[in-house]
Amino acid sequence: MKKQQQRPSTSPLHDPAGPSLTAPLTLSPLVSSKLIAPRSSGRLVPRERLQDQLLKARRQRCIVVKGPAGCGKTSALMAWRQQLLPLGFEVAWLTLTLDDNELTRFLDYLLASLAQIEPDMVREATQLEGRGVDTEVVERMVINLVRAIANRSHELVLVLDDLHHLTDVSIHQALQWLIDYAPANLHLVLVSRSSVPLSLGRLRSQQQLLELDLRDLRFSAEESALFLKTQLGDISADEALHLHQLTDGWVAGLQLLAVSRKKNRSTDVPLQTLMRDNQAFARFFEAEVLSRLSPTDLDLMLYLAACNRFCASLCAALTGVPDSDGAAAGLLARLESDNLFLIPVDGTDRDTWFRLHPLLRETLLGYFAARSPEERQAVHARAWRWFRQHQLLDEAVHHAVLGGESAAAALLVEEHAERLYAHGELRLLVELVRLLPVAQVQARIKLRIVKARMQLYARDFLACAETLAQLAPDIPASDVHDRFRLDLLRATLAVQQDDTDEAMAVLPQLLNPPQRSDSVIVGGCANILSWLYMHR
Repeated sequence: MKKQQQRPSTSPLHDPAGPSLTAPLTLSPLVSSKLIAPRSSGRLVPRERLQDQLLKARRQRCIVVKGPAGCGKTSALMAWRQQLLPLGFEVAWLTLTLDDNELTRFLDYLLASLAQIEPDMVREATQLEGRGVDTEVVERMVINLVRAIANRSHELVLVLDDLHHLTDVSIHQALQWLIDYAPANLHLVLVSRSSVPLSLGRLRSQQQLLELDLRDLRFSAEESALFLKTQLGDISADEALHLHQLTDGWVAGLQLLAVSRKKNRSTDVPLQTLMRDNQAFARFFEAEVLSRLSPTDLDLMLYLAACNRFCASLCAALTGVPDSDGAAAGLLARLESDNLFLIPVDGTDRDTWFRLHPLLRETLLGYFAARSPEERQAVHARAWRWFRQHQLLDEAVHHAVLGGESAAAALLVEEHAERLYAHGELRLLVELVRLLPVAQVQARIKLRIVKARMQLYARDFLACAETLAQLAPDIPASDVHDRFRLDLLRATLAVQQDDTDEAMAVLPQLLNPPQRSDSVIVGGCANILSWLYMHR
């Protein structure tokens, strides 16, 4: 078989008989709020020195903003974004989480964030991404993407927030290519709590890199005083200076102390309780906020921490108390009005969505982990039912597994598998199967077929061959549709491995697709047959 000719893609995105990529879907693999810049609370403090630094560096290749949680990294970039937009800059924003520490999922979100600016900019890169995630394909995808960006007339800023969550070396390599190949009109902003694991020496020597750390991010005494005045109204200069020194200009610490003052609590904060790090935040929050919540409100706060995002109706569902929507909405309103580390995020539906400040969530998750396994499972089970009802499939499966409902989660994925595959939502399908326990996948023929597709898509040919060999004796002869899917996968694997003899051995089974086969299966079969006939 001639290797120089392009083999048919393993992705359904390229099946000629497949459905349109623009077909409407009710399920999305992406959390849309992660693709949108956080909303300003309207209480941002003007930071002229820091904003001047950022504004002067707007055309540099890369900006790195590093500092601990709660030091104002995101807030500073939100204000900078507001300065860039009137200047004609386009700003794409991606907030990363631990769930994104996998190459295919990261690439999905990266392309989706840029598609918020212009879908056509990522169209060809998306098609290349659909051909697998081996090193060569990913590098070609990045090159294609930067070429599309270079052809645009606007300056484009890409903000990658919370980059510290990504430890996968293949993601780091993709980011390195993006930086190395970036055109003059692409500017990357990398925001992290820890050092950025990329090679930036060349940019540094070319003065194409701005690096900001805690020394740049901490408030000056004047900025602290202005922040406290916006939070508290009247405050003496001496007290403002005292709180600034106590926190060393750490924004999260200032915010907590302001909450304490607004509640008319004691101003006798011991100097040894320095609000300058995450541990101090946790101690102070426990003493000044959590200890003063009612047991009901405290329980709800812990339940909220179990979810990456939440809205009023989800909060009510988490309590397990019927008709508690009003109480849940009231608590959220109080937390938001107190500026208590509740961050609104934009959503695509009518509900107002929020997330907790990372430091607050870490503190609450520690408390939540101390609850009984039965209580934690019950909370996740309520979340799973709510997300399933609202057709948020990936979050539903995540909570179902944690809630002890793995079998129900596997059944849900199995029910949607063919529809997702037919709509070209292979990425979502891959993610859902990865969320399931191995035992649940092995117990279901359709999910094992999805697993084989995943391995083929990732070009893990040895694992795919093993999966197919194990599947063959387990599919009954009466199940003509799954047996045909197995044969199609065998032929596709053979073509990808340039194994002409094996591909031709499967050919007779592909000539007569079962009646009522879906269009994706028929299209994929035609794709493989066309290839085989060219070499016959």
